[in-house]
Amino acid sequence: MRPYLKQYFLVLKLLKRNKTRSFLTSLGIIIGIASVIIIMSIGAGAQSLIVNQIEGMGSNLLGVLPGGSDDDGPPASAMGISITTLKNKDAQAINKLEDVEEVCSYINGSATASWQNKSINTTFVGLSSSYLSVEDTELESGRFINKEEESQIKK
Repeated sequence: MRPYLKQYFLVLKLLKRNKTRSFLTSLGIIIGIASVIIIMSIGAGAQSLIVNQIEGMGSNLLGVLPGGSDDDGPPASAMGISITTLKNKDAQAINKLEDVEEVCSYINGSATASWQNKSINTTFVGLSSSYLSVEDTELESGRFINKEEESQIKK
């Protein structure tokens, strides 16, 4: 008999003798490999989701927010401080720059809305008429404010 066959039969004999140990070892190997495969799949899925979201936004968008950065701590907005140094006229000035195609200014906040004798605390977002083209989105129903209506708003 060849020497490697002797070792093969010896291994089978030992596996049969220690069935529980053999089963648990095999189970550990299977669980370990499955865990690595699952984690790699989740990581690849998360990466794909983030890349698709960034590609969906477009690589030609630039956001300008008010306030300066501070290396010593969080931004002021994280502390609930509202910085209002940017105005709509700043957005119009940015829109006049050579390589700028479109500018969308916005403001958000919270207020109490009331009607008749009912009131509710709510948040609001005010957008300029260029929002739909800047964000490349569409309305499901209704219509959006146009440039003519925007120019008639008291500022």
